[in-house]
Amino acid sequence: MERLEPSVAAVLSALGGDAKPVTASDARSQGWPGSYALLIELESDLAVRFAGHEGRLDAGWYAYAGSARGPGGVGARIARHLSGSKKPHWHVDALTLVARRIDAIATRDLSECEIAVRLAASNSFAHVLPGFGSSDCRTCVAHLLAWQS
Repeated sequence: MERLEPSVAAVLSALGGDAKPVTASDARSQGWPGSYALLIELESDLAVRFAGHEGRLDAGWYAYAGSARGPGGVGARIARHLSGSKKPHWHVDALTLVARRIDAIATRDLSECEIAVRLAASNSFAHVLPGFGSSDCRTCVAHLLAWQS
């Protein structure tokens, strides 16, 4: 049975504003500071450790909200996430290192928190591991959400 996948167009619609898809080939040209959403497909279940917690993610699609305000901007951060060869640094690296597929969407208009809130409000995504990807955030449940197929 074929698995359904989230539509990049639906995520763009949920985010609104200036959100746009970013491919690996054009990521580095996006040198401005901003935030992004990664759509990540896991082909098999994954055990994760984060901020002193352990959890399990089922195979399927996830959305991760992040920000990039430093050198190279959102493009450099997305290029790193799309790379299969990197030293793990962020919680989401556990997913991106084993992902079957990753799609990226970037925005200057929204913060990573606003991305997570809008994705949850779309009713297409739901929080699965409280605190995942948001250990430095005081307002969000998590910055990782699971697609509700």
